[in-house]
Amino acid sequence: SIPYNRNSKLLPAVAFGLCSGKGVPDSKVQGILASWGKHVDSLTIFTKEGGAHPNEVKVEVPASEGAVRPGAEMSAIYLRSRRLLFELSPGMRWYFFCEDNTFVILHRLQALLQWFEAFYNPLADPLFIGFKGDTAADFVFKTSFEADAEFPAPSLPFLHGGPGTLMSHALARRMHHHWEECISGLDESVTIAYCIYENNFTVMNEPLFEIEKVLPDSFGVLSAENKEL
Repeated sequence: SIPYNRNSKLLPAVAFGLCSGKGVPDSKVQGILASWGKHVDSLTIFTKEGGAHPNEVKVEVPASEGAVRPGAEMSAIYLRSRRLLFELSPGMRWYFFCEDNTFVILHRLQALLQWFEAFYNPLADPLFIGFKGDTAADFVFKTSFEADAEFPAPSLPFLHGGPGTLMSHALARRMHHHWEECISGLDESVTIAYCIYENNFTVMNEPLFEIEKVLPDSFGVLSAENKEL
């Protein structure tokens, strides 16, 4: 186990982006700000409301876009937040995106970054890292489309947004002007995967680490007992 070090040169080089449908007033976001969120130097909360907190940024979504398909509005927020985070923190080596129910164990993220930086240069190597899932014929997000033929790449693997996804600077830079060109009527995680796929990146099935599921009633315990996370 590698202990979390506030003076580590790795975590200050990570820009954290959090997407929330309700924003800072939501109890889940408050829990993040009171736990792991207070230990990171760069945390931006993206929401369609905005303005309730110094770290909160309003993401503008055209009304016409939100009416395209179910889920289009939140997908658009996911896409725009990736562009905005890079613009707000263009000098970061890594960009970590999560949702308002994600609990980040910082010393494990630090250990993961140490491993990656031993083999890759995030400024030159485009990397998109996270927990992979696979689509299927009866995939729930397919119900957003009127016909099977409308569902793009039905076998396309995607990374779940809940456990968090990590992008290198090189990928964020190359994708910067392409996020909003992508379809935004799918589930948020699938939208990101489709956008990556459309821009000639391949999702590889290379297991590197395990994702642990944190039960909802554990959140308060983790917040209270792990002062240094």
